[in-house]
Amino acid sequence: MTTYSCFPMLAVKLPFLSALKSVAALTGAAASPAASSLSLIAADAPAAAPTVADPVAERVVAQIRAELPDLIVVAVVDTASGHDLASFTSIPSFNPHDAAAVNAEVVRHKARALHVFHLDDEQIEDIIISTTSHHHLIKTVNNLQKFIYLAVFAHSTGLGFAREVLRRNALDLVA
Repeated sequence: MTTYSCFPMLAVKLPFLSALKSVAALTGAAASPAASSLSLIAADAPAAAPTVADPVAERVVAQIRAELPDLIVVAVVDTASGHDLASFTSIPSFNPHDAAAVNAEVVRHKARALHVFHLDDEQIEDIIISTTSHHHLIKTVNNLQKFIYLAVFAHSTGLGFAREVLRRNALDLVA
């Protein structure tokens, strides 16, 4: 996880921000106005290790690749460990294992937020982060046991289409 602080005394952990900045840097997109306007200090945590591949997860990744050939990254992830069960990236320098770990933290934090807000009867279906150049989607499966992470270029893939591809393919992961 990356810790960012605008003031040395206040450290805020925003794991997803470093992943978004990494994708932006790798794909040539400009940094977000919020990130570039603040002087953020980062201390990166060690990268997550991949787990043993899962044949069902591998099939889901292959199907999503076939339906979205211009994607940036796709990964099926175990939420508890943050390890990817299968992944693919079209950008060799983009590490899908790190993306899996970072996005597992996002899912866990959002689940905790629902509990804090006394929304325990609600379930996270998906999480969407849209940036200037990308759509980052997380589709949860099996009551948050797993999720599919997908990043696509906003100019070439519609958000609705990407969500539908994830929705259909997530059904294959349901236990």
